[in-house]
Parts: sequence; C-alpha cells; structure tokens
Amino acid sequence: KNSSPSLDNYTAHSTDDIREGPKENPLLNWTCSPISLQMEQNISTGFLDKRIANRIEHAEDYPDGGTQLIEDMQEFYCYLKHVNQLVVNKERRGNALMRKLVEEDPEFTQIQFDTEELGNHFSWVEEEVEAFEKIMDGICYQWKCLVARYTQKKL
Repeated sequence: KNSSPSLDNYTAHSTDDIREGPKENPLLNWTCSPISLQMEQNISTGFLDKRIANRIEHAEDYPDGGTQLIEDMQEFYCYLKHVNQLVVNKERRGNALMRKLVEEDPEFTQIQFDTEELGNHFSWVEEEVEAFEKIMDGICYQWKCLVARYTQKKL
C-alpha cells in the first residue's frame, strides 16, 4: 500500500499540464460537465481531428467576436480532458492488476490468464495515449492560430 500514493502523485503530476489545457488560453477558466456514455462512445480521435480542422478552415466565417469558436474549443478541451481521465483510470487499473497478480499468486499458476488480460489492457492504453498526444499537439498548435485570428479580428 505504501507505493500507491507515490504512483498517484506521479500520475497526477504527469498529466497536470494536459488537464490545464493550452497555457496561452487567455479567455476563461473552463469547467466541463460530465460526458455521457453515449457521447463517450462517439469520441474518436479521427472525429475530433476532422472537426477541429474544419473549424480552423472556416474560422473566417464565424460571427464577429468569435463566440462560437470559443465554445467549440471549450467542447474539444472537455473531450480531451475526459479521454485523459479514461487513460489515467486504465493505467491505475493496470497497475492494480499487476500488484494483485504478484501478491495473490506468488507461484504464478494463473499467469497466462492474467498476462493476457494485462496485455489486452495495456495495448488499449498505449493506442489511446498515442492518439491523445497527437490530438493535444494539434490542438495546442491550432489554439495559437485561433487566438491569433481572434485577436486580429478584434483589432
């Protein structure tokens, strides 16, 4: 049990930057309402990428003030925050599984079954983290573009 707080601290620390959203967001402190299961099943990096790209492309068409643009960015931010939480939870579950495996089964009689479960579990996490990082890179870059455009329009 002694090892779990440090693990949690590490996890919390390593994802803090992502959770805060792009640092150069001068506009608001965003709060996210919970995402429904239905919505969660529709979350895919491809879907998000397309929508973000589309918004950027048509940024000129947004009404003055960029309100709609800001709302869209907030929505993306909340999706990302949610996916990030899913990833953190999966990692915790994986670590718990690993500990249980060692504590409860020193002779590893069940090792094949558990290894398979862990394998499936960790491959999912890996894909999700990769996709998530890609999206974060994209959103940070695009956020700078949006802020620049938004500021120019106001001048």
